[in-house]
Amino acid sequence: MEPWIALRNTIGVTVPLIVGIVLGVPLGGLAASTGALQVSYSDGHGPYALRAKKMLAATFLCALAVVAGGLVGENPFLAVIVPSLWAFAAGLGVCIGPTAESWA
Repeated sequence: MEPWIALRNTIGVTVPLIVGIVLGVPLGGLAASTGALQVSYSDGHGPYALRAKKMLAATFLCALAVVAGGLVGENPFLAVIVPSLWAFAAGLGVCIGPTAESWA
């Protein structure tokens, strides 16, 4: 575990939640914090440009997953198939290894 990365990600997750509570929209702050948490998994070592590229790719893919889930959520068949295909594709990406991260 890297303390600096952990602190940086903790701030990134906590600040949107606090701002949401202060502004009176705690659910908005929670949504932003959840997005920051998902993107924080892409954070790590390396040059800033590479880290930013990975985090932007993670943001895009998470947003795409949420949109896809929202579009198929009313259909019970698609609500099972689409997340299953998404998980399968993510698993294939993990199988490829760190090389797949540099493509993003």
